[in-house]
Amino acid sequence: PLTLQGQNTQTIVDGNNIGPSFLVTSDNVTINGFTIRNVENAPPPSNSLGQLAGIHMLTVHGSLVFNNTVENCGKGVWVYGGSDNQITNNTFSGNNYGVLLDSSSNNVVADNSAFGGWSGILLESSEGNTLRNNDMFNNAANFGVTGENPAFYRNNVDPSNRVDGKKVYYLISQSNLVIDSATYPDLGALVLVN
Repeated sequence: PLTLQGQNTQTIVDGNNIGPSFLVTSDNVTINGFTIRNVENAPPPSNSLGQLAGIHMLTVHGSLVFNNTVENCGKGVWVYGGSDNQITNNTFSGNNYGVLLDSSSNNVVADNSAFGGWSGILLESSEGNTLRNNDMFNNAANFGVTGENPAFYRNNVDPSNRVDGKKVYYLISQSNLVIDSATYPDLGALVLVN
C-alpha cells in the first residue's frame, strides 16, 4: 500500500500537457489532497477527444482517490479495468470527462462535483458500481452510461445524484410506471434499464 498525501489541495501537480500526473498500476494506493491540472486538454472541453487523465488507475483494486481538485485534463479520474476503488469528495473542473469508469466494476463514486467540461460522470462497459451524492452541472453531457452488454447497465445509482441541480433517476427492471412531473419530480436525468 502507498499513500500520496497533499496538503488540502494546496499541493499542485501540473501535468504540463505531457502525460498523466498520476499513473496508478498497483493496488491499494491512496491519493489525497492535491490539485492536479493541465493534463492533455488541448481541445476545449466541448468534445470527448481528451485521452489522458489527471489520475489514471489501470487495472487496480482497493485504491482511494479523495479530497482532490482536478482541472483542465482530458479525464479527471479514469479507472480502466479496476474494481473496489473509491473516488470520493473530489472537485472536477473543465475536464473533458470528470470521472470515467471504463470496463470497471464494484467501484464507489460519491460526493464529487464535476462541472464545466464535456461529461461529468460516464460509466462505459462497467457494472455493479455505486454512485451517491454526485453533483454534475454545466457540462455538455452531465451523466451517461454506455455498453454493448445489458449487464453494463446494472449499476446502483440513486436520486441523491444530481445534474444541473435536479435528480438522476436510474430505474432497473421497472414496469407499468408513469413518468411525469408528479411521479418523478425534479427530474434531471432518466435512465431506463431492462
